[in-house]
Amino acid sequence: MAARRRFIAILTFLAGLYFLLEFVLPPTVPGRTSRGIYLSHDPTVVRLRTGAGDFVDVAVRPGVELSMMVRDPTGKLQAKVQRTREVSVGETLTARTRTFVFGGLRNGLVVDAEGAVAALRPGEQLYLDGSEETPADLAALPIGSKVRVEVRSARVAEVQWGSVTLLQNRERATIQLGPHVAVLREKRKGTPDEIEPYEARVGDTLAIGHTTFLRDQRDTAAQFNTVLGTLALGMGLLSLAMVNGRKLKRSGEDRWVALAFFAAVAVGVCAGVYKYYDPNTTERAFSDTIVFRLLGPVGSTIFSLLAFYLASAAYRAFRIRSAEAALMMATALIVMLGQTPFGMYLTGWLGEQLKALWLPNVAGWILRVPNSAVVRGLIFGTMLGGIGTALRYWLNLEKGSAMGGGD
Repeated sequence: MAARRRFIAILTFLAGLYFLLEFVLPPTVPGRTSRGIYLSHDPTVVRLRTGAGDFVDVAVRPGVELSMMVRDPTGKLQAKVQRTREVSVGETLTARTRTFVFGGLRNGLVVDAEGAVAALRPGEQLYLDGSEETPADLAALPIGSKVRVEVRSARVAEVQWGSVTLLQNRERATIQLGPHVAVLREKRKGTPDEIEPYEARVGDTLAIGHTTFLRDQRDTAAQFNTVLGTLALGMGLLSLAMVNGRKLKRSGEDRWVALAFFAAVAVGVCAGVYKYYDPNTTERAFSDTIVFRLLGPVGSTIFSLLAFYLASAAYRAFRIRSAEAALMMATALIVMLGQTPFGMYLTGWLGEQLKALWLPNVAGWILRVPNSAVVRGLIFGTMLGGIGTALRYWLNLEKGSAMGGGD
């Protein structure tokens, strides 16, 4: 019993950690975050040292991409694009310095489609876009093809951090960038997006500050969340297997239902495994048949039945017996008509001066303002309930059946 409690406590702790990193922790430290209107920026310059000992200075601007080789969940090495603030001295990177359309060779020099010379610095190599190999003869490159200039497997020798100039309280302020400084572009709705400084446009509202270490581990926490989902799926299958196993031991009509359950699980496992087989094989054909010709029609049938059920439930709910029901009916009617061209047909005659009374605009206001306020309140209450439940598990205060207590 104690082992079960510890196991559930660990699972809820990991789930709570993901919740904390994803929704609670801010992306930057509140006391060290500067906000203002974007004016300009000085780019960060990354100095790379190639295997031959050449130094290449790469200014981070549009068209520049820094990546490093990492292992994906399957164990394969793949290139992962790095944010500028994630680059540190000593790392081995591949830098794409620019991309252009190949225009041919002129006196042994590479030119672009506009005839400008695309001089290659020591350490830079020309690659055909979509290919990982360097052509042996540049003359073999087809004119008009897209090419990229890269510095591969180079070690970071130095990082000269740039800065961003903001307008704060009608004064210009220069914010220095650094290895742990994130640039966020705020939006009217939703959470801000982290961007590179060159992606900002004059007039954008930016928040620049030192990152919170734990918030940067959201990807790791998301992997924990995936593991938790997998464990929950396994525990659910184990529980169903135990319940249906007991039904098989007893005689009665439930025995056939339990037998159908085990047969369905076996077929589903085979279909999932055979999904990774090569096409034009018997195993892959079996998986495609189960997924596309069995599960697809079954899912469509269930959703079609749900549509009739929803229509029936809406009819019962929209019967006007009180002021609240009348308000809900009117709101639902406005929103539904506002999503169709018929709503514009009904109110378009009001003209531009009464544009705010057009049904599509009224429906949009209802969805943006009152509906958003209600949804945010529900989400806030759900979050508080989740935090309270998680604390009860972590502090071993939960005495439900899952923790070995009473029902």
